[in-house]
Amino acid sequence: MHNSYSFYFAIGDNVPKDAQDYKDELKRVQDYVHDLHRRVMKECDNFSEDVKYWAEYKTGIKEFRPWLESAEKKSLEGLGKPQTLDEANATFASVNEFDQSCLKHLKILNDAATAANKMTTHKVFIIKNLVFQMLWGLAVFQSSV
Repeated sequence: MHNSYSFYFAIGDNVPKDAQDYKDELKRVQDYVHDLHRRVMKECDNFSEDVKYWAEYKTGIKEFRPWLESAEKKSLEGLGKPQTLDEANATFASVNEFDQSCLKHLKILNDAATAANKMTTHKVFIIKNLVFQMLWGLAVFQSSV
């Protein structure tokens, strides 16, 4: 690091003690300020990244939550017993569509969890994601019963 104040001070063995003490203190303060600047910039970078990952997380959850609510309702309705082959085929198609929707939304939930895990303060989002995964599993289980 270039000491921009060095030209003000005597160089060599003839430096008075109070001037040397001042130079040492100035160097210590400069080092501290540069280190502080480096740490602040790192925190700013972390914050910037966290904002990006927070947006990804919220977008995923915003898409997942309404689907989960409708999936829970649909899974509680149950399936009627088909009377004809056409009804059985329609029921199979409905179940298959629900299954594909479950897999699609599980990916959305997992992507949101991945974004949350990249955040520097992500513990609360891990817990929320686990709750959503449990609710997803419950909706899938209820639909298979």
